[in-house]
Amino acid sequence: MKNGALIKRVFRLVNKIDRGYMPVTFITKVLDVAPKYMTYIFTSYLIDSVMAHVALNEIIRTAAIYLACLATSELLHWGLEKYVIIHERIIREKMDLAILDKAFELDFEELERKETLDLIHKAKEGGQANGDVIAFCRIVARVIRDVSDIVFSAIILASLFVKTTVTGEGWLFSFVASNWSFLVIPVCLVLSILFQMKTQKKMNAIQLSWFNANVDSNRKFNYFERLTQTQSIGQDIRIYGMADLLEKRVNGYLAISRKNMHKGIKDTNRLYIVSNAASFMFQIICNLYIGLKAIFGMISTGNFIKYVNTMIALGLAIGRLFDDWLQVDMVCSYLVYFAEFLDLDNKKYEGKEHIEARSADKADDASKTAVPAYEIEFRDVSFRYPASDEMVLSHVNITMKSGEKMAFVGQNGAGKTTFIKLLCRLYDPTEGAIFLNGKDIREYDYKEYMAMFSVVFQDFQLMASTIAENIAIGTDYKEDEITDALVRAGMEERLGRLEDGINTNLYNLEKKGIEISGGEAQKIAIARALYKDAPFVIMDEPTSALDPIAEFDIYNRFNDLVQNKAAIYISHRMSSCRFCDTIYVFEKGRIIQQGSHDQLVADTNGLYCQMWTAQAQYYQKEETPASE
Repeated sequence: MKNGALIKRVFRLVNKIDRGYMPVTFITKVLDVAPKYMTYIFTSYLIDSVMAHVALNEIIRTAAIYLACLATSELLHWGLEKYVIIHERIIREKMDLAILDKAFELDFEELERKETLDLIHKAKEGGQANGDVIAFCRIVARVIRDVSDIVFSAIILASLFVKTTVTGEGWLFSFVASNWSFLVIPVCLVLSILFQMKTQKKMNAIQLSWFNANVDSNRKFNYFERLTQTQSIGQDIRIYGMADLLEKRVNGYLAISRKNMHKGIKDTNRLYIVSNAASFMFQIICNLYIGLKAIFGMISTGNFIKYVNTMIALGLAIGRLFDDWLQVDMVCSYLVYFAEFLDLDNKKYEGKEHIEARSADKADDASKTAVPAYEIEFRDVSFRYPASDEMVLSHVNITMKSGEKMAFVGQNGAGKTTFIKLLCRLYDPTEGAIFLNGKDIREYDYKEYMAMFSVVFQDFQLMASTIAENIAIGTDYKEDEITDALVRAGMEERLGRLEDGINTNLYNLEKKGIEISGGEAQKIAIARALYKDAPFVIMDEPTSALDPIAEFDIYNRFNDLVQNKAAIYISHRMSSCRFCDTIYVFEKGRIIQQGSHDQLVADTNGLYCQMWTAQAQYYQKEETPASE
């Protein structure tokens, strides 16, 4: 993206968030420089008036006007500056939210890519490297200040070049009095500016190179640093003595950053010294020219002081202008990451069709109401992850209907979890298609399709919020339904011991937060899935953290938990699959067996029977409670 287009986009974005911010910021920067020139003019007038013996009351009257203008300018500047500081915070917060919102809406597949993770890191870290939207606005405001500085200086210096009527002798006098001698100042300024531009471009390139070189090491450093601050891993760090390993990793990535930083600082400091030396030399020449004018009587003593101060201010302003303009280019180099991240396109095709259930199934029990019928079919589905040539799933064909209870079993890496990701449309198939009620799922509205599933993922996450908010995923919920879901998930006893019930905060982020066991966290995750009340319930190792009694209770009440919904149960424990209607056995991305528990056990050469036999010593005892 070119800088011009990027600058326009940033201005539109900031103006959309806060219309008053940029105009007020620009006015504030003009008021930054105005008092300085008022002081130059008044000081010049005061010196010349004293030397000319001007009446005291005239001097006092002028001084009163000067002080009134100065006070008004300062008060106005102070008030506008406070406005700017407050609104900068608001804009920065909204920019951070823009990154979060974009991350939320990105395809899961896109969000998992290393390139996307690096881009998110650049978008965030760019701001910390003075490359965020506020930094951009500040630099543009400084450009406005510099331009104002130059305009005020030019107005004052204009009188310096008026032809003098003073007479004198010598080549130096003739040169200073000549019509073209004033070219000394612009020539020196132009040479100074060109030199500074060249060195600043080199310094910007060094800084950007340093930033890009550190992206990977900084992201890894942040990961390990977060580990040291994560409560759940604190016990592992102490029990297994992980501190040395973590410190070694952190110091390793810091060393990479430090090496790049030292080289960058060394190179930029050398350029900075050379640039300042050249600028100082040009300033001396310009001030010497003004001094000669004063010596030859072409300007008064007061004007000499005014012109020297203004000349110094002009030189600094022009230097800052080009420096700031190059900084705009530098910040755009960082902001482009922010823009690229916001411009990431979701690759998934999102249809417009609404999901409609087939004609309602008749309830088996007259006391029960009929339920909507859904059917999902995997038709010759194969899948491989991006940047990989290996098929994780290969030619999978499965049909799932409302009311069916299915179990997926297989060794780690067999493709079970990937199947769930495809089913939930976190990924789209590489080959084949998935159909809902006979129509490709890509034709349906994405949010409507996602609402079809309640999932307890193996690596589920709970937030440091109330139990109710963790279940409802929001602050608007029905308390009786939250409680019912928790009771059905087996949390009734623990819930009864909590002073604030479902409004109890989890973890220690808030006051009176509680720590919960892995099994209790799993029950809350199950309650969350039950509360959503979606047509398809998916449980990926949902009892792995439960004790045997709680696990047996979940098995026993599984039909009551999922009721007449389609249920998919993923587990490594063969005994947990017996209550399912159909069991699918995965191996190396293929379904190699399917059938009921009895059918699969009868196939003594099959993988399911082998797994069942290998685990028999553990679950034979589990059958005792069932027989009793």
